Amino acid sequence: MPKTCKKEGCNNPRWGGGYCRNHGYLRTDKKLKGLSNVRKPTGEKDVFDEIFSERPHVSELSGKPIGHFKGTDFYPNLFAHVLPKGHYKHYRLNKQNIILLTPYEHVLLDQGSEENRAKYGEENDCDWSWIYELKVKLREEYRSKFGN
Repeated sequence: MPKTCKKEGCNNPRWGGGYCRNHGYLRTDKKLKGLSNVRKPTGEKDVFDEIFSERPHVSELSGKPIGHFKGTDFYPNLFAHVLPKGHYKHYRLNKQNIILLTPYEHVLLDQGSEENRAKYGEENDCDWSWIYELKVKLREEYRSKFGN
């Protein structure tokens, strides 16, 4: 069995310095000092873990099971921000703004065309309209709170 991350409560496999990729920023050895690709924690991983423990492990769009992705590189791709986190920074960690989707559905939501999403909806008997309605609701809520 591979060794796990030194961060308390984390069971991800170790990488450099005894920490997983998510917790590499905790390294104190000299190797870390020159690295430019180390990210500061945003809090997303903790929110994703909370959502994953609270909600059924199925796509909120199609109902397809997604539980088998937990602990893989696909894990962050299961969590889609309805309002883009780059433009709506205050809602980056808002659980209402984060929905569970399969990795492919996430790509369709973020980068797919309306036509692609409609085709997927027909093929998989699902309706994207509730996501569009949620987006409008969250945008109005955001603007009333933060004025953007």
